Amino acid sequence: MSLLVTARSDFRRSIEESDIFFVQETHLRPDQRDMVRSFEGYDSFSMSRKMPDGQDTYGGVYALARKSLNAKLDAERSSPDILVLRVGNMHFINAYVAGDHSSASRHFADWQALHPWDTFSVLIREMSDAGMAFSVHGDLNGRSGALCPDHPEHPPRIVEDLVVNAQGRKLAKFREDNNLRMANGCTTIPGDHHKFTFFGRVDDSTNEGKSTVDYGALNLFTTNC
Repeated sequence: MSLLVTARSDFRRSIEESDIFFVQETHLRPDQRDMVRSFEGYDSFSMSRKMPDGQDTYGGVYALARKSLNAKLDAERSSPDILVLRVGNMHFINAYVAGDHSSASRHFADWQALHPWDTFSVLIREMSDAGMAFSVHGDLNGRSGALCPDHPEHPPRIVEDLVVNAQGRKLAKFREDNNLRMANGCTTIPGDHHKFTFFGRVDDSTNEGKSTVDYGALNLFTTNC
């Protein structure tokens, strides 16, 4: 999603209806942050990759938070593709985790020390082990189908995307190991959140080119959904 195209009424309405609004894959360099249009009543936050000279910039995450929330960037826990916001005692994690077979996974050393999956998994594991209240929102590039963490308190899920791939299985096991509940399709959470999140074709009359790779997850210390 281009952050520069903010004149569209539907895009602006989505922001204005949200207390916290997350964007992944901004493709912005750290010095391009001021190119993003500001929104009245919101604080903005950005984390970007610092690429070697001459290389294009991909990845990057961005957030808007309503000023009344007094949100703060948790700089210690944030990284180029992961932005952690703190509101009171609650942490909101905006994450872009490159797919196993992507160029970003092969060349991650150009902008950070750890592999994207390791950066993400270490952060979640440390926050979970510390008993912190947090939720995860982002493009995690895995298709988990209808898999549920094997936890007696986790509600069943209803989803449109039934495909499961390797990164999706890894995500499902990771959520189980870290006591995370999947919000997508969770039958006890009100709302319409069981559908596809990625559309690779203009024609959406079939399921071809559609997938669910964007997820919300909440730790068990946070919610009783």
